[in-house]
Amino acid sequence: HRGDNPVNWAYEKKSWRLKTRKKNLINRKRVLNYVATQEPNYISNHAAYTVGKWANVLSPESRMVEFFINEESYGIYNETEHLDESFLRNNNLMPVNIYKGEQVNGERKMMLDKDLFNNPTLWSKTAFFNQLAEDDFSDLSYFLEILRKAETSETAFNQLKKVARFEDWAKFAAFQTIVQSWHNGPNANMRLVLDPWRGNVLPILSDTNLSLCGGYTCNEQTKGKWTLDVTTDPLLHIYHGSSEFLVEKYRHLYKLVKNGVLL
Repeated sequence: HRGDNPVNWAYEKKSWRLKTRKKNLINRKRVLNYVATQEPNYISNHAAYTVGKWANVLSPESRMVEFFINEESYGIYNETEHLDESFLRNNNLMPVNIYKGEQVNGERKMMLDKDLFNNPTLWSKTAFFNQLAEDDFSDLSYFLEILRKAETSETAFNQLKKVARFEDWAKFAAFQTIVQSWHNGPNANMRLVLDPWRGNVLPILSDTNLSLCGGYTCNEQTKGKWTLDVTTDPLLHIYHGSSEFLVEKYRHLYKLVKNGVLL
């Protein structure tokens, strides 16, 4: 079964993970996830991943499928590729580190702070840079240290801009605004590519959905009122205090709107 959240395995319709043999890849993918959506609208996750592709954000391939086990139909599922080394290769990235940040459910490390950005040991790897040991987290520690210092140091902030480039994170922030979903937060659903070849940090879409009510929360007060500048992680919180970053973010938002993504 895919996922440790009980909604993935506790009920009759479960989420599944398929892993093939190395010689039997499916469209250059070895691991595929079949997710029983938690959203009232079945296409919410698939739509978000599709918009992510249009926004040039790192996103898993996604499609809607009818899922069969032993020739018995289990209904409609969202098929997504797993975020592993195959994902990197399919996105023209060298085999580098993909860090997974989850401090919820079965993956939570008890008796520790839930904030992923306070402690590199709260993260795990789903792909690793093979020129260093798999348990080497020095690149993540370096990034988090710069991030902490950037809150009060202009020198560190300028250094952070080189590691987490405005262009990459402005696209990600614009995507979050266009789908009205900030499901990637400081204690869950965080996926980062740390690329020592290029020396930068990239966000990956994970478990993201598309809000269908046009607001940060779906109720009568927020319906139709679009939220533009929400931040759920420390990096984007710092960056949203920079006018230079906001100009870059709104430039990407403008492109998405002009290209008809909302339609």
